Amino acid sequence: MSTFESVTCGRCLGSGHYSYCQRYGTRCFKCAGQTYVLTKRGAAAAAYLRELLSKPASELTPGMKVRESSVTIGGDVYTKWFEVVAVKPDELNPGKLNVLLDGLSIGAVSPTTMFRVAATKEVKQAAFAKALEYQATLTKAGTVRKVASRAPATSQASA
Repeated sequence: MSTFESVTCGRCLGSGHYSYCQRYGTRCFKCAGQTYVLTKRGAAAAAYLRELLSKPASELTPGMKVRESSVTIGGDVYTKWFEVVAVKPDELNPGKLNVLLDGLSIGAVSPTTMFRVAATKEVKQAAFAKALEYQATLTKAGTVRKVASRAPATSQASA
């Protein structure tokens, strides 16, 4: 089960299976066969963790490892780690960058486009702890809790 806040999948009732199709068998598409789904609070914390472990394209340097998705000729989507080969300005699109990875080229991206970068175990653990702290500050709707500052009521005694 996920370490972020989650609930049992309401579609498959926690079995991970729903209806049959030839390509994916009986895998539940809501939970992807995981048997649980993140709550809004858990999803917000997971997004924050991804943000903590990501860098903008302008900060990528050759040799870094980034996680990217691509599509096979058959139409299947896969995600894997790629090494950054080069990051250079896009000649046809001023203000954009071309990110060249080993085996994959991503062209015309904004310098602020975020890429998930590889991190050491210690960095990941620290980011995860920070994301769990963030999750504790969220409401059920996944938004930051607003705490009104309340001054203690003092009674003025008249002399």
